[in-house]
Amino acid sequence: ACQRILVVHENKPGNSENLQINAAAGSVVKNLKIIGFNQQEIQMTDEEFLSQNPQVTTTWAKAEPYHLPLLPDLYVPTITHLSMHSVHCCFSYNGFDVHIDAKVKLNVLPDIPTKWAFVPLTLNAFCGGKKELTNATKVVAYDKYHNLALNVDPVPIITVQHSRPELKVDYSGSLVRVMNEFIFTSSSILYGNVGKVILTVQDDEEKLIKDSIQIQLNCGPAAKISLKCESFQNEQNDQVPKISLLSHSFIQSNIHCQITDLYGNPTSIKTGVELVWEPKTAGVQLVKKTNISGEMVFRKNSIKCLAEKGNVRIKVFTPDMNAIEPRFIDVEILQSNLVTSIALVMEESIFTALSQFPTLKVFHKTSDNVPVAILRSNISISITSPTGKNIDSLAVYKSTLQSYVDDVLICVPDNAVCFEESGLWTIDCSYIESRPALVDIVGKKPLKSELLKINVYPGPAVRIASTLAEETVLFASSSHDLNARLLFHNSHDEACSPVSLFALDKHGNRASLTATVSINVEPIDINQNSILNTVVPELEQCCSSVQIIDGNAILPRISLSEKLGAKMGIYHLVFSCVNLEPLKIKLSYSTNEEAEKVTQEIIPLKAQLNSYKNILKLKQQDFEKWEQKV
Repeated sequence: ACQRILVVHENKPGNSENLQINAAAGSVVKNLKIIGFNQQEIQMTDEEFLSQNPQVTTTWAKAEPYHLPLLPDLYVPTITHLSMHSVHCCFSYNGFDVHIDAKVKLNVLPDIPTKWAFVPLTLNAFCGGKKELTNATKVVAYDKYHNLALNVDPVPIITVQHSRPELKVDYSGSLVRVMNEFIFTSSSILYGNVGKVILTVQDDEEKLIKDSIQIQLNCGPAAKISLKCESFQNEQNDQVPKISLLSHSFIQSNIHCQITDLYGNPTSIKTGVELVWEPKTAGVQLVKKTNISGEMVFRKNSIKCLAEKGNVRIKVFTPDMNAIEPRFIDVEILQSNLVTSIALVMEESIFTALSQFPTLKVFHKTSDNVPVAILRSNISISITSPTGKNIDSLAVYKSTLQSYVDDVLICVPDNAVCFEESGLWTIDCSYIESRPALVDIVGKKPLKSELLKINVYPGPAVRIASTLAEETVLFASSSHDLNARLLFHNSHDEACSPVSLFALDKHGNRASLTATVSINVEPIDINQNSILNTVVPELEQCCSSVQIIDGNAILPRISLSEKLGAKMGIYHLVFSCVNLEPLKIKLSYSTNEEAEKVTQEIIPLKAQLNSYKNILKLKQQDFEKWEQKV
């Protein structure tokens, strides 16, 4: 009779009642066999064991084994753990059942490693900080069932990149194996631009699937001062910046300061920042505090160089934080004949509307009293007429002369161009620096001269004009009624606007003239024979002349006389003066007889017109009634 049973694997004898099997996760354990022992602890043969008609069941298979003494295959779980299984065997002896059990201890081990994986911890790291990666994450390897793999042979390699392609990040360090994990050494650091950083782990031969993880890279401790200024002659932030300044001049651009970590990321630290000169006599010390973003600005109008010559330095540092590295700026003191002022001078003093523009001399002063040759391209001349119109200076001053004796620029006007317009003219001059060494310092802001004021008088009078429009026509008749013969009202009559008479020069300016102007009536046809044979309307004796004083006169009352004989028609009322072009105004003249005749002819026409108006009114009423019906 069977006294004891034992489960063996691949016919390997066991030395205890419990079979211990180490199997990879997800595998299948085959060749399990049950053997029996008699009362003398002698192993029974398969035939002897089967002759006992054993009834065998296992905890890992539902059905009874079909091929005893072989047992069903044991399917290993995919999760690593230690589990116990049992085999139950029942024998019947003399009507009694004997039950015997055997144990199988299954130790599920990880399968071969198939992929790398990051184990997230804090997922945060400070830029350049030691042990930051150690605390942020670690690396392991998993099998295909996501069990932690053992005895990983490939060496993991770490690569990094920033989540934003335009930003940079670098990694320095290594991994050390601790048990079944890979830990970042304390010297492993991430440094670069703050933000989301992507870490990737893989091996050289890519035996295992690579894995990636995002870590938030934060700004490191304050360590540096970043300086930015448009006046810096070199752009690299890791170099000592250089600027060029004139003695006793201000810097041309603001200096922006930013407290950063070792890798240039801006911090939010608030601290004082000082700007000092070396030597101290080269400039004024400045002190400002950074804002909540760790930045501040030294204004350009507060940074003035007092050094006379040579090279000096500017030091920018934080007196309260020695850990922050100070920055220096090399300053080159330029000795240059910088133009500080310009002036316009002209020799002529009296001008009329017929005069050509004056010859201009452009003088200048420099910072070190050393004159420079000012080219025409550096000078911009602005000419403004009395009406505010800007005149093209290049059309006026086409040629220039350079006097190398006193370095004066002489601008010569074109003989064919004159003022034409009387009144107050202004001319000024602007100088724009073109020497490259100075343009970077002073920029291209123009340096202006004072206004040169020129009072231009009118030219000699050439014609007579009035305030009347050119198309004006006067109406009068030979009547006993003075109003019908009146051409111009008295200047003191408030009901009528006075008419002015004045003298003009060649360009239409009111000339200064005092003279007597004759007034008479002439026919339109100025043929000599026509004038002799034509009877024209006559003016009253008191209206034959008017006096122009200082180029201006207000016309008095002018009327026709009662003389008869002139025919109805168009004449000219002529204002004339010696050596001047006369002023002619059209005069429409009619007689009483002709006026009466025209009046009689108009009466029937008016009656006919009124009749037509009445007919039109009736037709309009009929149309409105018809429209309402429709």
